[in-house]
Amino acid sequence: MGSVVETGSLSFAPNPVITSLQTEFHATKQIVTQQKTEFEAQIAAMKAENEERFKAMEMRFLQR
Repeated sequence: MGSVVETGSLSFAPNPVITSLQTEFHATKQIVTQQKTEFEAQIAAMKAENEERFKAMEMRFLQR
Protein backbone atom coordinates (compact mmCIF):
# COMPACT_ATOMS: atom_id res chain seq x y z
CA MET A 1 0.00 0.00 0.00
CA GLY A 2 0.96 3.65 0.12
CA SER A 3 2.69 5.46 2.90
CA VAL A 4 0.88 6.88 5.90
CA VAL A 5 -0.23 10.48 5.46
CA GLU A 6 -0.35 12.78 8.47
CA THR A 7 -2.75 15.71 8.54
CA GLY A 8 -2.69 17.55 11.86
CA SER A 9 -3.55 15.04 14.54
CA LEU A 10 -4.96 12.50 12.08
CA SER A 11 -2.92 9.92 10.22
CA PHE A 12 -4.25 7.41 7.74
CA ALA A 13 -3.11 5.17 4.91
CA PRO A 14 -4.36 6.08 1.44
CA ASN A 15 -7.44 4.11 0.44
CA PRO A 16 -6.36 1.72 -2.35
CA VAL A 17 -9.84 1.79 -3.91
CA ILE A 18 -9.76 5.58 -4.21
CA THR A 19 -6.18 5.49 -5.50
CA SER A 20 -7.18 2.92 -8.13
CA LEU A 21 -10.22 4.94 -9.17
CA GLN A 22 -8.12 8.11 -9.45
CA THR A 23 -5.60 6.29 -11.65
CA GLU A 24 -8.39 4.92 -13.85
CA PHE A 25 -10.03 8.36 -14.03
CA HIS A 26 -6.80 10.03 -15.16
CA ALA A 27 -6.20 7.33 -17.79
CA THR A 28 -9.76 7.74 -19.08
CA LYS A 29 -9.38 11.52 -19.10
CA GLN A 30 -6.24 11.20 -21.24
CA ILE A 31 -8.07 8.94 -23.72
CA VAL A 32 -11.02 11.35 -23.94
CA THR A 33 -8.66 14.30 -24.44
CA GLN A 34 -6.87 12.44 -27.25
CA GLN A 35 -10.17 11.51 -28.91
CA LYS A 36 -11.37 15.11 -28.63
CA THR A 37 -8.19 16.30 -30.35
CA GLU A 38 -8.66 13.74 -33.13
CA PHE A 39 -12.33 14.65 -33.60
CA GLU A 40 -11.49 18.35 -33.75
CA ALA A 41 -8.90 17.62 -36.45
CA GLN A 42 -11.46 15.59 -38.42
CA ILE A 43 -14.01 18.40 -38.12
CA ALA A 44 -11.45 20.96 -39.31
CA ALA A 45 -10.63 18.74 -42.32
CA MET A 46 -14.32 18.33 -43.16
CA LYS A 47 -14.90 22.08 -42.88
CA ALA A 48 -11.98 22.75 -45.24
CA GLU A 49 -13.30 20.16 -47.71
CA ASN A 50 -16.81 21.65 -47.57
CA GLU A 51 -15.38 25.12 -48.10
CA GLU A 52 -13.56 23.90 -51.23
CA ARG A 53 -16.74 22.25 -52.54
CA PHE A 54 -18.75 25.39 -51.88
CA LYS A 55 -16.20 27.54 -53.72
CA ALA A 56 -16.26 25.14 -56.69
CA MET A 57 -20.07 25.23 -56.84
CA GLU A 58 -20.02 29.00 -56.51
CA MET A 59 -17.57 29.31 -59.41
CA ARG A 60 -19.75 27.04 -61.59
CA PHE A 61 -22.81 29.09 -60.70
CA LEU A 62 -21.08 32.39 -61.50
CA GLN A 63 -19.87 31.07 -64.88
CA ARG A 64 -23.44 30.53 -66.07
